[in-house]
Amino acid sequence: IFFSSMPAKKELHSAVRALPMDHLVWAKVKGHPAWPAQVAHPTSADSQRFGRAPKGAVFVRFLVTDECAFIAERDLFEYAEHKAKFCRKSQAKLFLTAVEQAELKAGAPSRSTGAVSQTDAAETPIKSAAKSVTKNNVKKGEVSPVETLPDLDVSGQIESDTSSDDGADLNDFEKEREQIMQRNMQVLQSLAIDEIKFEPASPVRRVSSAPKRRRSPEPVEQRPKSARIAGKVAAGQMPSSLREETKLVMLPAPTLGREKDVWQRERPLGDVPLVAQADKEEAEEKEAEGQQGGPADGEGEIDSVGRPGPRTKAFTQLLQGLRCGPGPALTEFPYARMRCKEQHVAKVVPERIFSVACHPAPDTSLVAVGDKCGNVGFYQPDAPPDRSVTVFAPHVRPVPALLFHAQDPHKVYSCSYEGVARMMDIGAEKFVEVYATESEEEMMASMAADFANDTLYLGMKSGEVIVKDLRTAKAVSHALHDKKVSGLAVNPCNANMIATSALDRSLCLWDVRKLKAAKDAVSVGLFEASVSSVAFDPSGTRVVGTSMDDTVRLFDVKASDFQKSVVRIRHNNQTGRWLTNFKAIFDPSGKHVVVGSLQQPRGIDVFDAKTGKQTCRLTGDFFQSVASLLAFHPTMPLLAGGNSSGRVSVFSAKK
Repeated sequence: IFFSSMPAKKELHSAVRALPMDHLVWAKVKGHPAWPAQVAHPTSADSQRFGRAPKGAVFVRFLVTDECAFIAERDLFEYAEHKAKFCRKSQAKLFLTAVEQAELKAGAPSRSTGAVSQTDAAETPIKSAAKSVTKNNVKKGEVSPVETLPDLDVSGQIESDTSSDDGADLNDFEKEREQIMQRNMQVLQSLAIDEIKFEPASPVRRVSSAPKRRRSPEPVEQRPKSARIAGKVAAGQMPSSLREETKLVMLPAPTLGREKDVWQRERPLGDVPLVAQADKEEAEEKEAEGQQGGPADGEGEIDSVGRPGPRTKAFTQLLQGLRCGPGPALTEFPYARMRCKEQHVAKVVPERIFSVACHPAPDTSLVAVGDKCGNVGFYQPDAPPDRSVTVFAPHVRPVPALLFHAQDPHKVYSCSYEGVARMMDIGAEKFVEVYATESEEEMMASMAADFANDTLYLGMKSGEVIVKDLRTAKAVSHALHDKKVSGLAVNPCNANMIATSALDRSLCLWDVRKLKAAKDAVSVGLFEASVSSVAFDPSGTRVVGTSMDDTVRLFDVKASDFQKSVVRIRHNNQTGRWLTNFKAIFDPSGKHVVVGSLQQPRGIDVFDAKTGKQTCRLTGDFFQSVASLLAFHPTMPLLAGGNSSGRVSVFSAKK
C-alpha cells in the first residue's frame, strides 16, 4: 500500500503496520534526528537481543549505520512524504550519506511487490535534487542537499505537500517558523555567499615611531690593586717589623643609677654611703675636670666621689627637722576637695616605680618611692622644683617596699629583689644593711614591720617569711606559702596578727606566736588567680586583697567564716607586663578603699568599704597616667600615686 499524500496520524500508523519489508520510512529516536530506515524482519539473533516485540512497535533497520530497533508507531513516518521536512534537521556527513542511500533505494521497486507507486515512478524534483548531490560534492563542500531544496522548481508539489501534509502536524508557530526559514534561505542564496572567497588579511606590522638606540657600555674604571693583598707595604704604612702589638681595652660604661639590664649588676654587700645621685654626678664631673687641668683659681677643694654633697646635706637637714607625733585623726577623707595641681607632678626616679610611702610627720609632705633599678627617691611637693627631688641608690634591683619608722622619723627601711634589706641612717650618713640572704637569687618581694617590738617581716620569692629582730642578728624563716609572698601587713591594733598574700591565690591571717608552717594559718581566703597585695584598715578589723582575677575583696578579720565574709568589688586589674600591679589600700578613715584605674580619662577609683560600690573617682587635668601604687598620709588629706615611668602625682586638699 503506497500513499501519494501524507495521511493523518491514525491512518499513518495503521498504514505502517501494513508496510511491506524493506519499505523506506523515517524512524525517530528520542534525542536524535529522524533517520532513514527500512522495515525489516527480526532475525533469530535480533529476537534474542531485543526479546519479544513491544505492542504497537515495528522492527526497522537504519541505513548506513545498520543499527536495528523496535520503533513505536508514533515515531515512524513515510519517507517520501516527509523527506522535505526531515532533510533540514541535520547536515552531518553520515546523515547525508543515509539520505543518498535512501534515494537510491527509493528508485528501485520493493522486493515484496513489483508495483511501483505513483510517487516513486515519477521523477520528483526532490528526488532529482538528491540524486544530483554526489559524495564528491559533499566532501568538497560545494553544495548540500538541504541548501538546494528551496530553489528547486517543485511544480507545486512541495507547496501542496506542505499545505496538505505538514498542515495537519504543524501548529501556527511551526508554520511561521518554516516560512521564515524559507525566506532567509532565499535571501542567503541571492547574496551568492558561496562564490565569495575570503582571504586572510595580512598581519599588520607595527612600526615604532623612533628606532631604539642602544647605549654603548660605559668603560669600567680599573681600581688600583691592593698593596696589602700583594704583600707590599702601602704608602704611609709602618712595616710590620717595626709595628708594636696593640691591645684593645674596653672601658666600662658609667652606671649612675640607671642601667638597661638590672640583673647584670652585682649587689653591694654591707653598708652603702648616703650620697645623693646629684652629688655623685657633680663630683664625677669635677674629678674629670681636675684630671684634665685641675681646678680654676679661686675654686675650693674637689670633693671625691662618695662624699656627701650639697644635695645630700640639704636632705639630711630636712629629715632632722621632722618630728613625729599624734596628729588629728581623719574621720572623713575630703575626696571632694582633692586636687592634683601642676606643681604636684614630678619625675622622681628614672625607672618604673615599685613602692610608694608617705612620711608620717603631721606638718610636712614627703613622699618616698623605689624604682626598678634600686633607686630610692624623695619628693617634696611644696618645695621649689629645683630642690624638690632627691635620689639615692642603695640597691641595684627593684625596690618592692619602703617603710618610714613610726617613732623615729629619721629612719627609712627598704628591701630589694637582690635579697638585701637596708635602713637609711642620716646620723651615720649611710644605708645600714639590716639583713642579707646568702644568695642574691633569694629575692625579697615584700616587707612589713612592727616597730613597737622591733620586728621586721620579709616576704620571699620562695614563699617563706623571714622574721628579723632589729635589736639582734636573729632571723627566723617560716615556709608559709608555695609561691612568692607578694604582700605583707601587720595589724595596727594587734601586733600579733599579720596578713600575707601570695601568688598561690591565697590571702592568709597568721598569729606570729604560732608561726611555723602553712597549716598554722588562722584564716585563709582563696581567690581565682594570684593575689598581688594585702592591707589592713586603721581599725584592724578588715583586710583588703587585690587579685589578678579582676576583683578587690574585703574580709572581716573577726568573722567565724573568713571566706564567706567577703565584699567583692569587680575591678580591671590586668595591668600587663609594663605596668606595676595594682595594690588596693584603705584611706585613713577606714571607710573607703582606693585603687588605681586603667579607664580613660586617667584617675583613681574610690569604693565604699562596706557595700563595695564606687563612690567617686579622682581625676584632674594634670593627672594623665596610670597610678598603680598609692599611699596616704596618716594625718593629712594627701594621696600620692606612682606610675611606671618614675613620675609621682600628689592629690591634696590644700588650697
